[in-house]
Amino acid sequence: MTLQNLPDRVGPGKLKEEVPSGVTPLVRCPDRLPQDIVALIEQFGRAWADSPLRPRPSAVALAQWSALLEAWVEDDGVPLFVRKHSANRGSVILHASGRALVPCDNSPTQ
Repeated sequence: MTLQNLPDRVGPGKLKEEVPSGVTPLVRCPDRLPQDIVALIEQFGRAWADSPLRPRPSAVALAQWSALLEAWVEDDGVPLFVRKHSANRGSVILHASGRALVPCDNSPTQ
């Protein structure tokens, strides 16, 4: 199966009634998972967080990232993204200092 022949989505998270042969239709996850499953997920999360096998950024990468963020904050010509929004998400707000601020949330795409 390729991306071209995946079923079209209709509304948030809903698939059309017809699903191609051999494809399992998506079903809605229950609002609350059973406690035994939640406990296993939490146990897995703690084990992965503590595992030496979990990838971690190098000290060099962390230093470069910090330097990039500091340069961004110091450059008044670049807007700052502020993780707080209401109906103005993605809009540009001019701060009293003259710096452009853009309200956003945690979603991957703005």
